[in-house]
Amino acid sequence: SARLEEEAAATGRVENGTMAEEKKYIKKKIRPGAIVLADDDTAILVHYELEGQMYAADGVTVVTERSNATKRIKVKTIGATTDIEGLAAEIVDKCKLIHHSKIPKVEGLLRDLRDREAGGGVQAPDPTPRRGGGAGTTTATTAPSSSPAPVVTKGVVRAVRGRKSFYDEHQPVAVVRGAPNAEAPANARRGTAPKPSSLKSPAVSSSTGSKRVGAAPPAETRPKKTPDEDPTSPTLRQMERLAIAEDERVLRETAAGGASMDLAYANARVPSLANVKSHAEDLDEYLERLYDDDMNARVDATARIAALARRVENLPMLLGHDTLVQTLARVLREEGRKSVDLATNVVSVFFAFSNYSQFHPAILENQMGDATMRIVDLETKRHDDRLETIKEQGELDEFTERRLALAERKQDRLLYVCFYMLLNLSEDPSVERKMKKRNISVYLCKALERRSVDLLVLCVTFLKKLSMYRENKDAMKQCAVVDKLARFVPGQDVLLLVTLRLLLNLSFDEDMRKSMVERALIPRVVDLMRNPHFQHVSMALLYHVSVDPGTRGMFAYTPAPKILLDFILQVEDLHGAPELIALAVNVTSNAKCAEIMCEHVVSGPKRERGFDALVRRGIRLRDPLAFKVIRNVARASDDARRNFTPYVVDLIRLMKEEEPGSDLMVEVLGTLANLNCDALDITETCQEHGLLEYAAILLSPGEVDDDVALEAVMFVGSIVCEFNAQHVVDCGLVERMYTLMSDKKEDDEFVLQIAHAFGAMLRCEATRERLLRGTQVVHYLVDLLQDTNVEVRKCADSALDAVMDYEEDWAVKIRRLKFESHNREWLDATRDGPGDGDVDGPDGYRYDPYHEGPGGGGYRDDEYGDYPDEYRESPADTGMYSPGTVLDNPQEYYGEEEEEEEVHPGGVGYGGHRRENEYY
Repeated sequence: SARLEEEAAATGRVENGTMAEEKKYIKKKIRPGAIVLADDDTAILVHYELEGQMYAADGVTVVTERSNATKRIKVKTIGATTDIEGLAAEIVDKCKLIHHSKIPKVEGLLRDLRDREAGGGVQAPDPTPRRGGGAGTTTATTAPSSSPAPVVTKGVVRAVRGRKSFYDEHQPVAVVRGAPNAEAPANARRGTAPKPSSLKSPAVSSSTGSKRVGAAPPAETRPKKTPDEDPTSPTLRQMERLAIAEDERVLRETAAGGASMDLAYANARVPSLANVKSHAEDLDEYLERLYDDDMNARVDATARIAALARRVENLPMLLGHDTLVQTLARVLREEGRKSVDLATNVVSVFFAFSNYSQFHPAILENQMGDATMRIVDLETKRHDDRLETIKEQGELDEFTERRLALAERKQDRLLYVCFYMLLNLSEDPSVERKMKKRNISVYLCKALERRSVDLLVLCVTFLKKLSMYRENKDAMKQCAVVDKLARFVPGQDVLLLVTLRLLLNLSFDEDMRKSMVERALIPRVVDLMRNPHFQHVSMALLYHVSVDPGTRGMFAYTPAPKILLDFILQVEDLHGAPELIALAVNVTSNAKCAEIMCEHVVSGPKRERGFDALVRRGIRLRDPLAFKVIRNVARASDDARRNFTPYVVDLIRLMKEEEPGSDLMVEVLGTLANLNCDALDITETCQEHGLLEYAAILLSPGEVDDDVALEAVMFVGSIVCEFNAQHVVDCGLVERMYTLMSDKKEDDEFVLQIAHAFGAMLRCEATRERLLRGTQVVHYLVDLLQDTNVEVRKCADSALDAVMDYEEDWAVKIRRLKFESHNREWLDATRDGPGDGDVDGPDGYRYDPYHEGPGGGGYRDDEYGDYPDEYRESPADTGMYSPGTVLDNPQEYYGEEEEEEEVHPGGVGYGGHRRENEYY
């Protein structure tokens, strides 16, 4: 046990039984000094300097005094079984002059003191009870060696976790820990607040000028042990282990930034309304005290009124009072700036009213919403000014830190009741719009920088409600709300849950998703998927993030693919887990993530690969959602496709057993379309099982829906090759594809896939001959060169290149068609001739810009002039023009920049350079 005693130093002498520190100072400052062991006693000495300002005898002059003083901390018993760490934490917690960072220093002094006592150093005083009693005496008895006194560790960690309501704030419950044979009260082990009588064993007894902590009770007053109170029982050991594990978890959360509260802030105690006694019959007296000149009297009066408002049965009486509501509103507007406690008490009364919708009109009639917003604005500015002051002053002393921590704690309580009342009032959309105009989102975002967990939970909940509207979401984006929310992931459970829900609302915005990725939220949220409390919201958030294709590759560096596969194999009906399957589909669209999922070994008795378990599950349950993931795996890489070798026949049978157009049939057909490659050739297997005839039936007009026909087109485009080209022609797939081309020309997806299929057919001799001789596919592909879709243009150009590679006769025509398609606008402008809309030239000759002549063009009386036969239009090219001389631009043709004019033999010529025939 330890006893805290104060001793006057040389300049801090005792006068008339009163310490020098107890003088009526206007302002005082304490500077802690050295911490040493006492040479003549089992005690720790804390030296400090006291600087105080007080009025001189004249009552006007201010005198500054400095004095050195020492606080003596008496350690009554210390031995080999003493919990040094717990005793040091207790001493630091009780002595306000020792900062918590000095705990290692105190532990070292206690060990030195224990070694000194064990070696026969200074003996402790006789622990027999002192007689006489009285206010200045304490009673103590040395505990037997077989049953050492328990050590009360009031819990530095427990103080960090002090997340109590502002209306029900109690001291942390003491955790009793000691040696294996230590006695402990049963109510302390159960985690309940001990009764005063039960505190005699680990009690903290105080006397004038001293405090005594954790002394063992006298033998005659020690209660008998029951079986439940046996410290060696499994229940007590389990409770102690759970308490230690909980403290370690909180320390990890604090280090991770989830609830970053320093000890000075956590130990700052604010008076609670729960301890205020008030009576309804004294309400008029409380109102009269609001007019008192003493601010403390007004604060006390408002605290008693707020205590009345905490009880629901008093609310109708308070609202029915003639002047109460109006008086409190006036006091808040006029005096709220002068005292944080006064403002907190008054707002607490209106907050109690705001919990019930029928009382909202009374609050709004007295303009409490406006007054509350003004208080929030004022306190936010005060907080910013306080931070600027701290930056300017640099390192702060112990006294200043505690003073600022207490001020911040009071300010957090005031903001809590203000925001909570505004949240209740925002049930009315018109009131919420007014709050939006007053920038409530900005104030809430600034409050996210504070340390009170209760306040943070409230602010995040309020922001979640506001985030449903675009204007509020944009305001949050400007405040970089994602950067502020990132420190809460992971963190305290309640705060973490509401944070994830807010991030889910914000993730509908693309810029917000990018901010989440930049703040490295993906791996942190992935780790939360295993926690059942956060599983649903974390998967939904990750799904929104995975919507952007660029972010899907980041999941490969997390355990997400393995976790998702484990979940898919555990869930029987994936329709009941839409977030899970949607996220899995998006993630496996990345090749690396799909490969990781394939190689994952599923835990279980069989220890099989995840890919095999997934395919077998899909076939066994005929699950179309599982086949969406399998289809993405088939598209990943050649290595992933090789895994399908033993399952190709099973997939074909499964598809043909399904009704055409069903979801499962579509997904299996898409999977087969992705499988054909050099690593896994399934063309022969497909032909043996009649899949080409099956695809021809699906492509018949009006046979199936568009999505099924599209899958059939993709399958044909992937399966056609020299081996089965003739079979493709015999099945009529060429004609069906050509017919579908004209029917679906407005659908970009159909156009792209048909163009890809035509490219594959044009590389095979049998299908190429059928397309070139029996269809106008070349003209169709040339027209696609002008399509607005880039992928369609690339696919059409690739198909035309295939024709040019295999057919020399078509190469010239395709080059000409490409030229005319590329220069269509210029050709349309120049075909009308040089006149203003004149088609015919002199003597009825027709102007031809491609006619070869000295001027690069002229008039002719026939359609082709003297063009060689090989450049004349064929029947298949009716309407097409064969370029002879290619002009760079109309100005060059008209010869506006030429000084010399040349005359064409057929008529009046136009100036210009004669160019050799060029072909594109």
